[in-house]
Amino acid sequence: MKKILLVTGMAILLAACGGGNPGGGNTGGGNSAASNSGSAPANPAKPAGGAIEVKIKDKTYKLEPKAQWLFSEDWTVNMPDGKAVPTAMRYLVAANYELETTYGRSNTMKKIEAADGVRIMVAIEDKADVKKDAPPTAGDYGPKTEEFQKLNNIQIFTKESGMTPAANITGSNSDNKGGVKITAVDGDTVTGEFDFSSTDYAIKGPFTAKIWKEAKK
Repeated sequence: MKKILLVTGMAILLAACGGGNPGGGNTGGGNSAASNSGSAPANPAKPAGGAIEVKIKDKTYKLEPKAQWLFSEDWTVNMPDGKAVPTAMRYLVAANYELETTYGRSNTMKKIEAADGVRIMVAIEDKADVKKDAPPTAGDYGPKTEEFQKLNNIQIFTKESGMTPAANITGSNSDNKGGVKITAVDGDTVTGEFDFSSTDYAIKGPFTAKIWKEAKK
């Protein structure tokens, strides 16, 4: 089913972070991200399971993770019948350089210094009626057009691209194959695998990401 696209809120959020293109493929009826102030700096989950291969056209990066995160935002999908259905948008972030965080997803835009530096941010939409603080739903998130539990958007950043994505891929593109699989959620750690490919891009490999949570006030 098609839905109404309202991405203004996310555009403002990423623009404020110097993120350039505001999550291009992110879709949904809108979101309301909670305030991230007052959170203590946190360290990502320790890398596990090997490197993530990131392909951008004719160049391939070996992303040996030094940082892996999962951030969540409350999200609303406006259905064709006018019903607003809540869900959670999950953002998986992996980088081959140190990337600590204090303010959740909005603090993941650290400048890439190394020539072989690469960072990915993969947005997946959880099932219906899920809040951001709930554990992510295990299972496959593929490039489908219907709701819910789907691949929403992929961004790839390199040293050359700076704060603008070198690749900004809408999840439902017809040439996309595969996506993301969450295999387990254990406390504040989520494990799974990237297995995405399209004509010009690919992301393949395991992840073990720490679930970022706002500090309680």
